[in-house]
Amino acid sequence: ELPQDPEDADGEHTNDSPPEDIQEDRLVTSDKGWEDVGGLQKEIQLIRDTIELPLTQPELFEAHGVRAPKGVLLHGPPGTGKTSLCRAAARALAPCHVIGCAGPDLVSKYAGESEQALKRIFEEAEQNQPCLIIMDEIDALCMKREDASS
Repeated sequence: ELPQDPEDADGEHTNDSPPEDIQEDRLVTSDKGWEDVGGLQKEIQLIRDTIELPLTQPELFEAHGVRAPKGVLLHGPPGTGKTSLCRAAARALAPCHVIGCAGPDLVSKYAGESEQALKRIFEEAEQNQPCLIIMDEIDALCMKREDASS
């Protein structure tokens, strides 16, 4: 399961403590496969071609001198299947190392702590290649323009 995001009464994330080190509960496993994702055949094929194929058949890319894609950004309103697609990808790539995290869980009011938490995730991914990182609600890591001066 992807971590749940803590929200305060205004719907904004507030984290009074620095992010913790990488936790085992961030490793993603899923019992949902591609067949469990309905109505998104075009998106499923795109993700399979972009993420799954380079990991399962790297020789196809090598034979044609093509560099495999390094990532996919899914965006859209809530409830459109983004997380379901990620979980299905996690299952399809098993036993590939899959890390799930939520943007709000990485946000800290302490200077540099959010960046360090993000750095630790990418270091873990680098040490456990191949690795899929699923970042849910990544927009929480982006500062709002009106907050840029504070």
